[in-house]
Amino acid sequence: MIKWLYGAIGALVFAGLVTILGSGAFTRFEHKTFLCSNTLIGPFELIINKATVGSDVQLSQPNGNSRLRITSVIDNVIIAEADTLRFEVDIENSLVSVQQMVNLSTSKCETTNFSM
Repeated sequence: MIKWLYGAIGALVFAGLVTILGSGAFTRFEHKTFLCSNTLIGPFELIINKATVGSDVQLSQPNGNSRLRITSVIDNVIIAEADTLRFEVDIENSLVSVQQMVNLSTSKCETTNFSM
């Protein structure tokens, strides 16, 4: 009887640990990359390390790299801006909308996620 009790407690502890570790509660670093091609600005890559307001997003294009400031985070959508460019990143659906002045174009992107 005692063996069964210890076995049940051990199974519950193991299940709890798996649930906590699987939920990302101990994630120290997360890196999301969106590889896109857009009719307005051509091919580009967005690298997001922290999805918080005030953080930077790296924009890589064939002609160089630049930084965008995250101005808004609503649910799974991140808005980042710099100069005349505005990017709206839908993380859940891998969609990136690019607005340059009054022109707007949306792209379906390839994504990669890395977390530690």
